[in-house]
Amino acid sequence: MTLAISSAHADLLVALRRTDEAPRVVVIGATALGHHVALRPTADVDLAIAADPGRISELLQRQGWKADRRLPQRWWFGDALVDVLPATQAAIDAGHVMLGDGHKLSTVGFDIALAHAAPVPIPGTDISVDVASLASIVLLKMVAFLDRPHERLKDAGRR
Repeated sequence: MTLAISSAHADLLVALRRTDEAPRVVVIGATALGHHVALRPTADVDLAIAADPGRISELLQRQGWKADRRLPQRWWFGDALVDVLPATQAAIDAGHVMLGDGHKLSTVGFDIALAHAAPVPIPGTDISVDVASLASIVLLKMVAFLDRPHERLKDAGRR
């Protein structure tokens, strides 16, 4: 079974995997959840990348992705979007990472997501990418909800 992602997302994941000194990439969020259970399609792909924000920016810009003007973790390629969350060991140990806009993002549960991810084929390729386990996705969704309950009703299953 492969991931249900757009060709732009597949191209990005392949490029990240083929990069010299490729950082660890784990698919998290709704795309990962959709891999485990049938869900509505999602327009974005959420990635935890074990690299500092500067290195992530360099990798994405090299592939033609453009940084969002409002959200420092969001990147665009045409109408395809990806939210990239730095998952360095230092950020995991600290329990959070500071984004470019001064927003503090929790990294609670990222260690579980990285430790319990499994390789899944990228559509149309012979390359795989790690996808977070169902249990770790549930943990990350709970953390996101508890971090910002009024903004994150979708993480509690409400729209």
